[in-house]
Amino acid sequence: MIPHHESGIQMARMAATNAATEALRNAAKASVADQESDLPELHKIIRAAGKDPDAAS
Repeated sequence: MIPHHESGIQMARMAATNAATEALRNAAKASVADQESDLPELHKIIRAAGKDPDAAS
């Protein structure tokens, strides 16, 4: 899920600056914030399972 979120962040950042409408740019910015806030929790869950979150895919 970490690579999935990281890819989503990259795509949403592009949309936040390139989307045709303000509504889409705002939605993309919200998506970036949401996915960035999920990453620490995902790392925590993976560490709790005894795995290395940086090696997880």
